[in-house]
Amino acid sequence: MNNLPPAYKNVIDETNQWIEKIVIKHQFCPFAARPYFAQNIGYQIIIKPDLGRFPDHFLKELNALDQSSDPETTLLIFPDSVEDFYDYLDLLADAEDLLIDHDYEGIYQLASFHPFYQFAGTTSDDVTNKTNRSPYPIIQILREDSITKALKNYANPEQIPEKNMLKAREIFGK
Repeated sequence: MNNLPPAYKNVIDETNQWIEKIVIKHQFCPFAARPYFAQNIGYQIIIKPDLGRFPDHFLKELNALDQSSDPETTLLIFPDSVEDFYDYLDLLADAEDLLIDHDYEGIYQLASFHPFYQFAGTTSDDVTNKTNRSPYPIIQILREDSITKALKNYANPEQIPEKNMLKAREIFGK
């Protein structure tokens, strides 16, 4: 990432601001604060010319996570591509397929964030979509064992999405 063009130097800073001021502040993900403040998040910026090699980038990142327990989670950030939400969903589906095809299902799982995120069954202006709206398209790679450990100390994790929807309505209006 040191050889990124100057136009991309602020991408990680802007992403971190979003994590801190939206995700952590409003507790949309009750597990985000620990790796964030421990600086245990990996960041990979995939710029448009490299998008065609996404499977290579994705598998390389999974391999790197296999080799070390750090970082705990990785954000694949797409600052200048997959601006269309439906193109992004296609890319996310490709990533899910790669997890399965390369025997990573059950080891890693993905979380998705996009500037125009829209949950199924909602309209684009529904405030509940803001829980997953980020400054850039992002695919987060999470370690299943980290999720399992975090969920042991969290009552009723299945209620997180519903709580987030209620919280979004309170914060951002109906």
